[in-house]
Amino acid sequence: MVFQNYALWPHLTVSENIAFGLVERGIPKREAKARVAATLERVNLSGFGNRLPGQLSGGQQQRVVLARALVLDPAVMLLDEPLSNLDAKLRSEMRDEIEKLHRETTITFVYVTHDQVEALSLADRIAVMRDGRICAEGAPRGLYHRPPNLFCANFLGESNILAAKVLGSESGYALIETSLGNWRAVAAGKKEPATGSAVKCMVRPENLREGEVTGANCFEAEVKRVRLNGATVSASLLAGGVELHAALLSDQTVDLKPGMHCHWHMDPCNTVIVPEE
Repeated sequence: MVFQNYALWPHLTVSENIAFGLVERGIPKREAKARVAATLERVNLSGFGNRLPGQLSGGQQQRVVLARALVLDPAVMLLDEPLSNLDAKLRSEMRDEIEKLHRETTITFVYVTHDQVEALSLADRIAVMRDGRICAEGAPRGLYHRPPNLFCANFLGESNILAAKVLGSESGYALIETSLGNWRAVAAGKKEPATGSAVKCMVRPENLREGEVTGANCFEAEVKRVRLNGATVSASLLAGGVELHAALLSDQTVDLKPGMHCHWHMDPCNTVIVPEE
């Protein structure tokens, strides 16, 4: 198990911390020493074996915790929010490290996290839990782009949710009526929504684009706020009394300013009818 708070013994060296489970299992000293050395190399800590945990950075301590679990060669490893104590840069670096270790071993990693970026970037499969029960399970891409219920749509990433009414179907799309106009949409659920039924549709902020495009779902909106995040820009829009959020690359929003009225569009493939349960 990889603990959230490291749980390293401060009076033991890095090598002794990693070897603790091997000693408890009665592994011969020579074999244990060789396994510790190999594991230190695997987590890029060769040469740190004689240091104490207090002499290491947070990222290095987390590598020791990973090594302590890996050295036992388990079939399954539980990681309990292992990166929550690290700053943003170290979290990114350790995500890459954990992904690499997972790829290089046959160990099943069960990774518990509230960080959606971690879940989406690291997992082969994701289980979304609500009130102690699994409410959605599947591959990250599928759960993100075609969430099976509204809770999953709101929990995994940011989403714009609009009420709509199904008018019919055409060429594989559902025709829906929204407060922003009549659109085409795809259904995330197993069943096609019935004509006349009230539904909820989801549009991810990154799928909103400025400009009016023939064949796309379009609407006019006022830009209320613009926030630079570095490589991306977040924009809050007001359209027909509905507040929407858009996420664009910063070089695409040079002239985007609060108070502007402009057209927006999204591909019908990215307008998704989501089951409420």
